Amino acid sequence: MPGPDHAVFVQGNELDGNTIHVFARGDDCKLSPSGTYTTGGKGGDQVDASTDSLASQGSLVYDDASGMLLAVNAGSGTVTSFLVEGQQLKDRRVVDSGGEFPASIAVHGRIAYVMNAGGEGSVQCFRITGKGLKPLQGSHRSLGLDNEDIPLFSSSPGEVEFTPDGRNLAITTKSNNTVEVFPMKRNGLPAVAEPVVNKSAGEVPFAVSFDGTGKRMLVAEAEKSTVTTYQVKRDGKLRILQ
Repeated sequence: MPGPDHAVFVQGNELDGNTIHVFARGDDCKLSPSGTYTTGGKGGDQVDASTDSLASQGSLVYDDASGMLLAVNAGSGTVTSFLVEGQQLKDRRVVDSGGEFPASIAVHGRIAYVMNAGGEGSVQCFRITGKGLKPLQGSHRSLGLDNEDIPLFSSSPGEVEFTPDGRNLAITTKSNNTVEVFPMKRNGLPAVAEPVVNKSAGEVPFAVSFDGTGKRMLVAEAEKSTVTTYQVKRDGKLRILQ
């Protein structure tokens, strides 16, 4: 993950102690090791995960506005924040993720949502403050899944992501083949108790991105390496565009 001042961050996800590896990026794009920092938590390994232990996107996020790097500790059920100063990580703070096996983080403005992939699955909101992440009361929402605390690789949710305008929060669920959306209030709380469940156009929806206009959501589907483009409506319903 690129950061400021020609820095690149990589999460190790080590089971006995998660680490962040920092690399200096030269003008020729070559990387050189710059430091390793412990997160204060443990990495995680999903059941039957052959190569991608977290089976998710967005487990490490740099927030340019606050200058913070946010990392999940799936094996500990926690999230770590660092203050980034050039190629150094400082002021480590660790908070409970609000669920089991945190695997993805989405940021919009001064709030961050953490997706917990284990158990019933959930999302939990945190305010980004000068003293790290602070949980937002009343923001926790269940995804209604049926996983163990350490989820099966194929049945865990894949990613949580905001629409660029911050009006909706989308979560992909792989084996359920759904894209679930929470319409959002301005204060950072979900506007509904349960997500709006949209059937995926393709099988095993996994990663989410948006085009340059911010109006088209692209969802990568793992089963056949396909991509579907959607419009996310204000009420959380999706319209297939392509």
